[in-house]
Amino acid sequence: MISDALAAATLRREFTDAAVWLALHDADPRDGATELPVPRQWAVFAEPVGREVSLAERPIWDPMPAARVTHWSAWDAVDGGGVKWTGRFERPITVAAGDGFRIPEGSLTLYFE
Repeated sequence: MISDALAAATLRREFTDAAVWLALHDADPRDGATELPVPRQWAVFAEPVGREVSLAERPIWDPMPAARVTHWSAWDAVDGGGVKWTGRFERPITVAAGDGFRIPEGSLTLYFE
C-alpha cells in the first residue's frame, strides 16, 4: 500500500496538473469495449484530498448519439494516447439521440484504496 502523501502526489501529477480527456463507453473498456462515437472531452480535476481526486468542472458531450453509457476512461491525449484510468458509472445511463450528456462536477472521483 502506498502512503497518503504519495497517493495525493500521484493523483496531482496525473490528473490535477496534467491534460486529461474523458471518453465514454457502453461496456467495460478493460474488456476491449471501444469508445462511443463522440469526441473525448477535456476534464479538469480539483486538488487531491487525501487519496482521492474529483472532477472540478463538468465535461459535456452535446449532441450525443442514442447510447447506453456504462463506463468512462481517462486519457492523456484528445486522440490516440494512453489510458490513465477507467471506471464505471453507478448505473447505466440511457441517452437519446441529440441529447447532451454531462458528468456533474464532484461526481466522478478517482481514488487509491
